Amino acid sequence: MSDALGTILAGDPDTLRRSWERLQQQPVDWDLSDGSVAQSARKQKTLAHSVSVEGPGTFLGKAISKLTLEPTDLEGWWFSREDLHDCLPVRVSIRNVWTTGDVVSNIVLRSGPPQNYVPNGRAHRCASNGHGD
Repeated sequence: MSDALGTILAGDPDTLRRSWERLQQQPVDWDLSDGSVAQSARKQKTLAHSVSVEGPGTFLGKAISKLTLEPTDLEGWWFSREDLHDCLPVRVSIRNVWTTGDVVSNIVLRSGPPQNYVPNGRAHRCASNGHGD
């Protein structure tokens, strides 16, 4: 067991051993180790036209932010930072979740350079409403 998990740095080795043994006994009900995954049927819908909302900023409430939802042919939900030039669209996905720093850390959606992110409030509202993947 210790070879499979490496060096145990903290915790009770017996508890870890028992947990590892229970994990090994867990039956596998869906084996994707060969890389083949059946594609699910695409049930995507899109908007008929653009819709925008505006409101005070998240932290100080002084700056007015605008969120525009637009029709797209892209799969899933995407954010595009129109206030930052040369930034890529950010897909709403767990793969794009980042933290912004060590001292004061916010959870954001990010793609590409560090300044290309969507603040957690907007990202969280989409993800919590089931619009992420």
